[in-house]
Amino acid sequence: MHAYEIAVIIRSEVEEEAQQAIIEQLTHLLTAEGGEVAQVEKWGRRQLAYPIKKVTDGYYYFIQGRFASSVLPEVNRNMKLSDNIVRHMVIRTDV
Repeated sequence: MHAYEIAVIIRSEVEEEAQQAIIEQLTHLLTAEGGEVAQVEKWGRRQLAYPIKKVTDGYYYFIQGRFASSVLPEVNRNMKLSDNIVRHMVIRTDV
């Protein structure tokens, strides 16, 4: 397992409960094969540097932990298919 940080920007129209459900779903997928989430940071609502699909602001979340690389394709697929996630990025931090 390797250390990763996952950055997620959720649309600003999404309610707090739905945001938490999205983050819980992601953490469940990440820990499915024995991974562990060390920290989930919520930076709150921020303005984007440039509009993305006519969206100008969103809620920023950062998930840090150690995960198996085999779960990342499924996590990426789920984030791409979600209409509520504007952008996401997965970074390996233990290189």
